[in-house]
Amino acid sequence: MKKIAIININEKLKGIIKEINKLDDYEMTLIIPNKEILDNNPSWYPESIHNIKIIFINPKDKKVLEIIKGFDSVVVLRDEDINCDAETALVTVAIEEANKKIHTVAEVYSSINKYHIETLNIDEIICIGEVSEKMIAQGAITSKIDGFFNYLLKIEKGSAEVFIKSLPEEYFNEETRYFDILKLFLEKNIKLIPIGYINLTPKANRLIREYKINPKTTEDKERILSKNTEIIFIGMKENLDL
Repeated sequence: MKKIAIININEKLKGIIKEINKLDDYEMTLIIPNKEILDNNPSWYPESIHNIKIIFINPKDKKVLEIIKGFDSVVVLRDEDINCDAETALVTVAIEEANKKIHTVAEVYSSINKYHIETLNIDEIICIGEVSEKMIAQGAITSKIDGFFNYLLKIEKGSAEVFIKSLPEEYFNEETRYFDILKLFLEKNIKLIPIGYINLTPKANRLIREYKINPKTTEDKERILSKNTEIIFIGMKENLDL
């Protein structure tokens, strides 16, 4: 029997379950932060709850990793209340780190975030924002180009930005890796996406800055980071206070 888990729910839940219901042999578990989400959004509720187990628990709780132990697939949907791709990415990475045999699917909103998240060993990343972006692009072709791009180039309040920042010393020990930083962000509920790091290496009385953006090789991902390492983030400025 194929074991499938869906973490978080939104308006896509009903359609996803409808497709999964076409399978002959499966067992499904819904992991939802709280019952109020279902109560407040009855239209999201699946038409059939056959073979569906519902568990109310915070997706960032470490107990979730025990719940999904031995599962075949896990889908992590965006939490509509949080609306943060960093949360989705970090939850999915924690699952991958706990059991690389689980097939993970993560839903993100921004294609910019998708580009960075693709380095995190998640099996599939579904970007819902790409549909909207294609519509916007088509609008640029069929309407007044100058005004459109002037609008896009403005930095609106609430726009995601890229930051470089040193982390507090307590974030590091003698064996801290890049992936350890990702997991620590999950545990601390930090709504930023680490997308790389800058190693500061002393050499001939000066510091050499080694940039690793979207580290892809195992060597770069497993690199031991020091307290002098600067982390590169994407996110909102109001979440930068670590």
